[in-house]
Amino acid sequence: MLDELRARALIEQSRSEGSPALLNEAYQIVKDLSTPSALKNPKFSLEVVSPELHVIIAETSLDLSSPSRTEDQLVSNRIQLQELAYNCLQSFLSSKPSSDQFLARAYLAYATLACRWADGRKGDGLVDAVLKALDFVMRALNLALESLPRYQFLVYNASVVYWRCSRPLQRKGYFHHILNSMPQVCDALMKLDGDDVEWKAKYIIALARAYEFSDRSDDAGKYLQNAVGMMSSLSEETQVEIVRVLVHVDRTRGGGAGDKVATTPKLGLYARLQKVKSGVISDEKIPDELEDLIKSSSEAGELKVLAEAGRLCLLKGQPTCAQNAIEAIGGGNDAGMAVAVLTECTKAQLSVMSLGEEAEMYTRKMVDTRLDALSRLEKALPSAVRSKDADVIHEICSLAWSLCLPILQPNLRKQAKRVLQACCKALEDIDSPLNELRAQLHLEVARCDVADDLYAAAAVQVQKGLALDYVVPEDSIIEYKRPFDKHLNLMKKKLSMKMSLYSAPDRPEDKAMLLVEQARESKEAALRASLLDRAVGILSAVDEATDVAASACPVPELNEPQDPIYSARGIQKERTMLWGDIALIAWQSHLIKQTLEAAEFACEYEGDVVKDKDLIIQQAQVQFARAEALFMQLRSEGCEPGKPLPQEEANQKNVSAKVAWVEGLRERIVQGFLKGMRLGLKVKEDWIVFNAAVYLWNYHLPLFSSAKLESIYEALEEVVGTLHVAGCKDSQLLCSVSYGLAVALEAREAKGEDVLYPPESLGEEAPSLGNGTCLGHAVAVCEAAVEISSPMTARRVLGVLARLRLALNKSSSAVDVSGAPEASLIMLLELMKVDADSKPALVEKAMGFVPDCPVNPQIFASIAMEALSCGDFISCMTLSKQATSIADQATQAKPQLLRWFALAELVHGQALVRQINPDKHDMSAQDHLKKEAIKHFVLAAKFSSEAQNDNILMLAATEMWNASVSFMSSSATRKSLLEPTKAMIKYLARVRLAEDSPEEEKTFRTKLYVLLFECLADSKLWQEGCDHTAKALKALPPSMHKDLWEFRITFMGKLGKDTAAEMLKVKESGEEMVAQVWSTLAQSSSDKKQKLVSYKKAVEALEQKPLAQVEYLILFGEFLYTEGFEVQDAQDQLIAAADILLELDTALADEEENLSKADDASQSDAKSVSSSSSFHRSVASPRAKTPRQVSSQSASSSKAKSVAPSKEGSVTSFSTSLGAGKRPQSLNVCHLLELGRIYIMLAKMSNNRLQVAQQLVVAHHYLLRILEMSVTAVIAEISSSSEEEPADAKIFELPTEAQEWIGFELKEQLCEAFMAYKGKDKKVLNKRTFRKPYLLLYYLDEFVGLLLEHDLQLQAIPVLEMLKFVSRRILQNSDLHALFLLRQAMLYQQLGSSQHSSRVRKLADELLVISPERSRKLDELVKQREMHKLVGRSQSMAEAMEAAKKEKYVKQLKPLQLHEVWVKLAEVKIEEGDLVRAREILHRTLKHAKAFEDSESEGLTLHLLAIVSFLEGQNVQAVQLETEAQAFSNELSFWSKSCAALATFMVDVARTVFGLHSVEEAIKVLERGADLFRLLILEHPNLIMRINTLRGNLLLEAAQIALEEVRRQDQAGQMMWQKVHKKAVKLVDIVIEALSAAAGGGGAGAEAGAGAGAGAGAAAGAESRTGAGAG
Repeated sequence: MLDELRARALIEQSRSEGSPALLNEAYQIVKDLSTPSALKNPKFSLEVVSPELHVIIAETSLDLSSPSRTEDQLVSNRIQLQELAYNCLQSFLSSKPSSDQFLARAYLAYATLACRWADGRKGDGLVDAVLKALDFVMRALNLALESLPRYQFLVYNASVVYWRCSRPLQRKGYFHHILNSMPQVCDALMKLDGDDVEWKAKYIIALARAYEFSDRSDDAGKYLQNAVGMMSSLSEETQVEIVRVLVHVDRTRGGGAGDKVATTPKLGLYARLQKVKSGVISDEKIPDELEDLIKSSSEAGELKVLAEAGRLCLLKGQPTCAQNAIEAIGGGNDAGMAVAVLTECTKAQLSVMSLGEEAEMYTRKMVDTRLDALSRLEKALPSAVRSKDADVIHEICSLAWSLCLPILQPNLRKQAKRVLQACCKALEDIDSPLNELRAQLHLEVARCDVADDLYAAAAVQVQKGLALDYVVPEDSIIEYKRPFDKHLNLMKKKLSMKMSLYSAPDRPEDKAMLLVEQARESKEAALRASLLDRAVGILSAVDEATDVAASACPVPELNEPQDPIYSARGIQKERTMLWGDIALIAWQSHLIKQTLEAAEFACEYEGDVVKDKDLIIQQAQVQFARAEALFMQLRSEGCEPGKPLPQEEANQKNVSAKVAWVEGLRERIVQGFLKGMRLGLKVKEDWIVFNAAVYLWNYHLPLFSSAKLESIYEALEEVVGTLHVAGCKDSQLLCSVSYGLAVALEAREAKGEDVLYPPESLGEEAPSLGNGTCLGHAVAVCEAAVEISSPMTARRVLGVLARLRLALNKSSSAVDVSGAPEASLIMLLELMKVDADSKPALVEKAMGFVPDCPVNPQIFASIAMEALSCGDFISCMTLSKQATSIADQATQAKPQLLRWFALAELVHGQALVRQINPDKHDMSAQDHLKKEAIKHFVLAAKFSSEAQNDNILMLAATEMWNASVSFMSSSATRKSLLEPTKAMIKYLARVRLAEDSPEEEKTFRTKLYVLLFECLADSKLWQEGCDHTAKALKALPPSMHKDLWEFRITFMGKLGKDTAAEMLKVKESGEEMVAQVWSTLAQSSSDKKQKLVSYKKAVEALEQKPLAQVEYLILFGEFLYTEGFEVQDAQDQLIAAADILLELDTALADEEENLSKADDASQSDAKSVSSSSSFHRSVASPRAKTPRQVSSQSASSSKAKSVAPSKEGSVTSFSTSLGAGKRPQSLNVCHLLELGRIYIMLAKMSNNRLQVAQQLVVAHHYLLRILEMSVTAVIAEISSSSEEEPADAKIFELPTEAQEWIGFELKEQLCEAFMAYKGKDKKVLNKRTFRKPYLLLYYLDEFVGLLLEHDLQLQAIPVLEMLKFVSRRILQNSDLHALFLLRQAMLYQQLGSSQHSSRVRKLADELLVISPERSRKLDELVKQREMHKLVGRSQSMAEAMEAAKKEKYVKQLKPLQLHEVWVKLAEVKIEEGDLVRAREILHRTLKHAKAFEDSESEGLTLHLLAIVSFLEGQNVQAVQLETEAQAFSNELSFWSKSCAALATFMVDVARTVFGLHSVEEAIKVLERGADLFRLLILEHPNLIMRINTLRGNLLLEAAQIALEEVRRQDQAGQMMWQKVHKKAVKLVDIVIEALSAAAGGGGAGAEAGAGAGAGAGAAAGAESRTGAGAG
């Protein structure tokens, strides 16, 4: 008795401590007590040992060995504990126990043990083992039912054990096995008294489902009625479950049984939900029902119903309803974990469904979207597990698997590993009955582990997968009842070999398999090739396959056949697949030889379509690999498809053989793809068919690109037909190959060949396409592709379709373009390209489809370009605007879309420019169109820059430049270009420029920067200009920097920054660039000292290049003169420049030699020049002074300090610069012009008339030589091109005497010869000779004035002739030409040649006639300028007047405006007495001067109008106009003339109008003007002669007025005349004193503006900018 008690204590202790050892000790005690040898005391017998101890020990053993117990010692002793339980039960049952509770418990323990032993079995073996276990449960249940009140607990325990044991059979396909026993258990439970109604309801629901899956819905309904009676006592979740099952089992009758028990709104909602799910609601009513269900659930706050409804919506194909459900749920925190998980599932699935057709296409977007959805599910899965809702876990795991399927590829599989592992764990934890899904998950996770070299983890996954049993439909069973076992067994075998370190496989197939797997995982190509070669050697040496002996095969499961892999056929299949693996692995390493060798064996075996589907799929892939290997073989020879065949060589036989070999391989490549496609069609694997089409496309892409597809025509027929048979939904693929086939059929139609359709491989399966003709068949092919594709996907097919229909209908108007608007527009676009004559009508037709067409930038931009080409600008702009209407919405647009935006904007701008018609649009309208065009060009540059399309970017920049040319001429118009130019340069920055870039691009970019700098300078944005020049120096190559430094230094000078560091950089560009930059800095600087230093630096920079130094010496001299330095200093610079040039004059030595022979007496005669004729004789005479002598005399007459190099220094430097052995350069036209300019300036600086005359003689000499040199060069060119002399030699003759110039004109032929001269020696006066034509014009005009002032009228005639040539031929300005004609006519009149004067005046009058058309254009020009003033940041008139006053001594030269020419014309007309014409010209001039904000011209115009008014007798108006004119300018000459005129007008008013003005006022006006000049002398002592002359003129005028007033008063008998007479005498004395320094000369004629002229010359360097802009 004590031993039994001790055994019981040990059992209890082992149970509590979980100790198998204590339990074994208790068992040993019981065992000892149960054997006869254990009887120590004869008083006790064997029957005294309690038999229930064996049952208790067995129950304890089963408890400790339960799978839920995870203690280490229990896990390690699990098998021993189960054996212990078995032994105890056997002992108990063999003892013939009584029918009591212990026997029932023994049965239940035996059932539990049997159920555990059934773990791992599958199919009928599993069913058999489970049924045996259930048999023991039923025995225990029957025993308990015999004494029900007493053994009520046993009934309950039996139901629990039955539930556990029957779990493997409670799933689809196995429910019928438990229908014989489970109703008994359920009935027994119903007999029990107690409150555990939940357990009873669970049994009833499970049984109802079993009946339902066994098609016994009535029985299910009967049992559910038992649960309905307990509804009030059940939990809410169980009530919902009962209602849903009732609705489902009663679905054939409308689900009314569920409605009856749905007593609450929540149950009603679930009943409605289940009706939709069970198919009670018809398909057409489902959307409305779901919407109403979502609305009702939302109002009731039933979030779980909403979540399930969202999932159901997607199941029924209603994504909109699903989205509504999500929105109704919202983001509430009290939604619950199950609701949150289901919501995440719906969102994830919706994100994938939003891809549309792309959801199943392998694109980057599809993969990313699916991975994002899986990531969302992975995060939600832990919440699903915590919710403990099996249905929710099943839902999320099933969805994760379905989303994973498309990305379970070798290169993507690992990205889904984590979510797959999580799903495996979640389903395993709840022992999910979804075994088929679990097996697939385990298989994929194992593959991921293998890819990560985690073989042990992969083996665990494989073992778990093999342990799962599932049922598949009978039609899916081929060789294995569980299809995934095939893959799991193979992987298990491979893993076993890989993990076996010390045992090598015996079978040759296994050895080869191991080598193939090692090669697959090898990273080194050489090792991989070696392993594959070894595998090939093993497989090549194997014997013929035979069946494996039965004894050597594993025992199959109950009622299941032997694994077919052990049959001869299975072994042969295994070998074939090994060959296929070798071929595919070899191709991955581009081992062409091994690929082709293995492919031959892999494709020999012809497998069964049903049993060998996996083999056939592999064979298709091998066919593709073999074709690719053949392609690489051809490529190595340079003969791949699309490349020309080998050319003829010396050995024709070898060439023919090679051509045949190439053609054979090309055919084998095509056949390889087609064979793979046929195999895919054979096993009904569409993806293989699609891949074959893709391979054919990719490897023949050059043929598709060139539209030369005749060589693969038959293959295309088969591919297209097969795609249709396979039901291809990949529209892009189908359209691509259909396009190729249609093009090939077009070519066959042109050659007159027949259609080869249908292909033999398709036979009767081939779809019907067309009427059997090439065109008809091609049309049908295109229409079939278009039918399943979007218009943009099928755009190329639609283009071919349009051409085909055109070929059938012969007329574009008859072509059927019906269909979607996009498709119609694409076809019309193609018709526009092939039928140019009908393009306008087609564009008009296309515009009818545009309103209904969704915005498509590509189509609209393309048609816009066609509309532009045919002149339909309105349609072009409309389409372009439509194309870019979505540009603001496309925040992250693709480069291709941005390219079409750019093209649309470019075409829009071009249309705006091209529609400009001067006959229809005034200037303001033209400017408006150009500005709008510029905006679009800038936008085009923006989009093309973002799209990284340099071609469109450069084209947009060029178009913008062309549209901007008309705005570049003046600062007012340039202001509108500032922002567009900045933007364009910003976008162009991405196009990198280097020294080797095309010269045109570098030049254009430089010009664009120059334009920007001019705009910035106009706006006085100096800092911004400084920043942009720094960027430009970085962006442009060094060779283009010379055009930038000038602006860089200018901006820095305006900002007052130190330029020393910048000048060091400029030196890299050469000495001339340094001088130019210093000169620019001098002109831009506001500091006088800085100007002086900069000019000196400019001159010093060119010490080694004296010829280039000339221009800067002239500029330096002019600066010194205008800024008030000593005159001698300025003269020294000019003389030094002249000395440099005179070194080139080869004629100078002859003149000096002749001069030395003349006697000294004759020289004195030459110094006295009193008339024009004597002057001419002195110039022609050898006694006249040479230019060098005049210069030397001028220089020696002064003792002032010079800042220029000496004459000798200049000459030496120049001579040295020529280099040894080089021929000295001779004077050309440019040099002669520089000399003329120098001596004109010296004349202006001279202090007396004699010096002026001498300098003018020299200037005239050099300017006249220009014409002589030009004639000589032209004659030489004509003589060199023709052996004969010119037919009319007189046209090339120039007058030899001064009088002969009267009436002389340069002949038209001579002028044309001048302009046509192409020599590079600059020996002829034409456009190529002058960089600064307006500088030439200015000095010639000044020179004429000086000659006339000094009574040298004859010498002025040839200069006027040159001015006429320049104005007409070079500047092409008819107004200027008319001006110089009038001056010439007046000069002839003065010389007494009325005949010539009349002839020339007539020519001038003809030019002055303004046609209505020109008048209109001039008015438009004024309006245009007014618009610029309103739009641009134009300075006010007050600012312009102030700027004019500040620049009264220095005048920046620029292209003459029309109104400036008109002022001079009006002045000439006034001198002629033609006041009517003069007033007409002046009124037009005044209007233009105001529009152009030219205050100086406006003041001069008012001055001339005042003179006209005075001459017409309107003296009061004259005073008013003259007073107004004086507010516009302080220029010296103008001020002198204006004061004199105003005084004259006032005197006349005083004598005719009483009380308005007086003579005293007039005299005061003159005195104030003279006082102003007196003060100016202190500021500008170098202008003393000019200022004193002007001052003397005013004082003399005042004295003259005073004398006239004296005479008037004397005659009138007034006594005040004596006072006035004294004042007049005083004024005369002042004049004499002032003019004494001018050697008594000057007079009124000396008022020709020396200061203004010199200043204009000093600023001539700026003309290269302004002049270039105007050009």
